[in-house]
Amino acid sequence: MDLKKNGIFVPIMAVGIYFILRIFEWIGLNATQGYILQLMLIFYSIVYVKDHDKKTSHKILIILGGVFCLIGDMFLASAFRPLLEKLNLTGFRMPFGMLGFFIGNILWFISLCQHHDNISMKRFYKVFLLVAASLILLWFVTIFNTDNLLLSILALVYCFGLGLNLTYAIANLKQDKLYKVLLVGYIVFIFSDLWIGINDIKGFDTNPYVLGQDAVVIWLSYVIALACIFYFHASYQRRKNDS
Repeated sequence: MDLKKNGIFVPIMAVGIYFILRIFEWIGLNATQGYILQLMLIFYSIVYVKDHDKKTSHKILIILGGVFCLIGDMFLASAFRPLLEKLNLTGFRMPFGMLGFFIGNILWFISLCQHHDNISMKRFYKVFLLVAASLILLWFVTIFNTDNLLLSILALVYCFGLGLNLTYAIANLKQDKLYKVLLVGYIVFIFSDLWIGINDIKGFDTNPYVLGQDAVVIWLSYVIALACIFYFHASYQRRKNDS
């Protein structure tokens, strides 16, 4: 990021995040410090794609992907609980949360496809089958619960949203080392979501530092995952434009 060119962005970001959090409080949402980090990454992506991305559609996809993931996280973290209670929809916290994340990751996958990387569809399908088989096995062992059958099925569908991006990263590792960053991001992303599924769908109690009031492990892993994903999209597009 060119600080000389975008120096004004720093105070704008600080003021913007402050007012967004105040709006959250004003409409009765339970805002936490974790949202500050997510909002910073979204602002970062806005500035970076503005400077280095020539395609308007690609810019929109990357930014909206972050916004929908933020919305999904707010549902899962019960930020929308007061609103859901008013609408008598408290039981939809998990479905709405997974929907937000699913849409966000699908938008990011579409943005990846716009790179037009030199990869054969045969290799992509082979990697996808391997990734899908691994995720299904992981889902069955750690998340699947007959007492929460609907949520279990929704979680499986959501897994494929993550799996598409993970597949794209693995399939392109030989093409560009920068995809290692995306790969790490999605491995950590899956790790973070896995703990939520174990606790809220499988029904196993987890350590309070994982999913308690502090949820340090979940917040830290999720922010690391988002940072890797945003960094990849920004850096990859800049390198393509410079080449």
